[in-house]
Formats: sequence, structure tokens, C-alpha cells
Amino acid sequence: MRVLKPRILVIGDARTEIVVSTDSMPERNGRTEADGIDYYPGGKGIISSVALARLGAEAVLCSALGDDTYEKELVEYLEFERVDARYSPKKRGESTPIDVIIKDYNDNEKTITYRGAIDKLNEGDIEEAFISYPDAVILHGVLPEKIIDETVRQSADHGLPMFLLTLPDPSRYPLSRIGECEILVTDENGALKYTGIRPSDQEKCIRACIALSQRVKAKYVIIRLGERGTFLFDGKFSTFVSAYDVTQPKGVESDDAFGAALVYEYLRSDGDIARACDFATVVSAVYLTRGGGLRAYPYFEDVRRFVKRNEIDYDVDEL
Repeated sequence: MRVLKPRILVIGDARTEIVVSTDSMPERNGRTEADGIDYYPGGKGIISSVALARLGAEAVLCSALGDDTYEKELVEYLEFERVDARYSPKKRGESTPIDVIIKDYNDNEKTITYRGAIDKLNEGDIEEAFISYPDAVILHGVLPEKIIDETVRQSADHGLPMFLLTLPDPSRYPLSRIGECEILVTDENGALKYTGIRPSDQEKCIRACIALSQRVKAKYVIIRLGERGTFLFDGKFSTFVSAYDVTQPKGVESDDAFGAALVYEYLRSDGDIARACDFATVVSAVYLTRGGGLRAYPYFEDVRRFVKRNEIDYDVDEL
């Protein structure tokens, strides 16, 4: 069913990223001076929700936040971005998940992760989130096993299409437990981790997709191939969607922008996977031209301008 303004429930993590900049990494047991500290909203759940809301979807986020000032800041940010965060409960006595990222000027980076409240998200929280009457569900497999299981169960009970945009760690959660999903999206590293096949050419892409399809029944399997583009497999046929020739900033990937745009347009176009992939490819290009990061996720009008300016044969207003 075509839904021009889809209401999409995103189940994933929400966290604060604390980025510390320094000239050089400290030696073992050593100390170094920081040149600056910045705070950013982060986590797969927040990223997908914000990307969807900017494109025009009604985004609902289900996550878990702590009982601290970071929670207040994240909620304020989500309200500003018009993301419905009512189904992201504050867990009393817990801390909001945090990533401390240390970067030096040689692009070296180290990250310390504190999971905090996300491990307190429970099955009742997931059940309540489905009261939001979504048209579809996005699942990021970075969550505890019981949360993945409950999301799968609730999606099936409500007859909702579920989109798996981040695969769970295979060492703790076998993909076969998910059973079915509408679309499975991964990148080259995810395909390699789950199948042992590096999708370096068409034959290996097909083999990797078949191997993934044997673990979870997905209507479509998509492998993101970075600057090379996107590989799409429907169980019988495959196609390759080339990426647009734009400069990709160092260390910046557009997979999250692609995933959100794919789900949004797939629902708007009544399951037209070709159109959804084309739209997601355009959105990815816009994201890269804007330099990456949360600020770079485009609004629908940004996509329209990019298509017009580059004379791309794609009618964003066709629907």
C-alpha cells in the first residue's frame, strides 16, 4: 500500500558522542593535552530517525535513555528534528549511552563505548512502541538479543514490513533467528562477516546474497559497495545501481543515509524497489556533498535541488 507520508518506527540505539581532539594520542600510561571537546547526538536509532524526518516521514524512535543531562539534550534535539521520542523511555538510575571518541590530526581514532541504559530496554518498551501505529519498522541489530526477538515478533503480529538496516553481531545473534524481513541491507564488511564471501565482483555479490538469503527470508537483499554503488538481489535476479560521481570525504560513509531513504521511498512508491534504490542513491550523493555527519542528512528540498542542478533523470515529485 502506497503511503505518501509514512510513519516509521525505528528501533535502535541513541547515544551521546563526546569527541576529543588532540595533536597526538597519548603513549601507554601517558597524558596529552586536548585541543577541544565536542558533543553530538549519535547512535543508529537517532541517525535513522533524523534522516527520515528530514525527508518528510513521521519518524518514531524507540530506544532507551539515561537519567541524566545527556537525556535532556537528546530529547530536545529530537523534538527540534520533529522525531517522536515518546517511546524512548528514561531509565531511572541509568546513564545515557556514550561514545568517547579520541581523534588526532593524523586521522587516528580510538573509541570507548559505554552501553548504559540501552541494555535496560525491555520487551514491554517494544510492545508499547507499536501502539504508535507505524506503517513499517526499521530494526538495527545493535540491541540486546531479547529486543531483536521482540521486535521481530511484534512486527509479525502487527503484519508490518520490517527493514533490517544493521545486522547483529553473528557471534551473539544468529541471523536465522530473525526469520523474515522485507529488505536486508548490509555493506561489504557485513557480507564478509556473515558469509565469508567478500563481494568484490558480480559473481561474489550473488553468492553472498544467496548465503544471506539462506539465513533470513528477505524479499530483497542489498549490499552497499561504497564508491562502486549498490548491489540488489531479489532471490532470482540481480542488478547493480551505480553511485554518483561525487567527492567522498575521508572516513565518511553514506550507508545510513541510503538506508533511511530506501525505506522512505519504498513505502511511498508501494514497494517499487528500483525507484527506492534510485532515490536512496541520490540521497547518498547529497549527503556526501554536504560533508557527512548529522548536519549533512538532507531535507527533501535538498534532494530536489541536487537532481535539478545535476540534470539527473529522476522525477522526485512523480508520486
